[in-house]
Amino acid sequence: MLSRREILAGGFVGSLAGDSVTPEEQPGEREALRQIESAIERVDNTLGRSIDSLPLSQGFIAALRKNFDNFIRGNGKFPDFCDVGLSCFYQVYDWHVRNGQQIIATRQADNRYTIQFMFTTLILRFENEPNFVGIPYDKA
Repeated sequence: MLSRREILAGGFVGSLAGDSVTPEEQPGEREALRQIESAIERVDNTLGRSIDSLPLSQGFIAALRKNFDNFIRGNGKFPDFCDVGLSCFYQVYDWHVRNGQQIIATRQADNRYTIQFMFTTLILRFENEPNFVGIPYDKA
């Protein structure tokens, strides 16, 4: 059985010996491994930058959140409903897809489409301008 000291010392010595060439290593193998490592690091950096650069609050999402902020400050809770145009409705749908969130979309008895965003039900008002974002409201 190995003691803790032998294991730690062996790991330390082994890490120092890692740069030496072993008889099984081919002449160009070390350079190939460095190139692979460099390519993996570039892919990792690119993916990290692309994920970090996608803000969750952009376009209509930012407008909705601003309206929600005003409503919350005045009422102490999220609104129950908010009317939106077609472009906003699509962007909220895309937001759910892009961020891997469950899409809760329904069709009401009056043929209006709805989608849940955060704690609020967005109601599609297709007769309004596509960029329409209404004032949030509660059940009356």
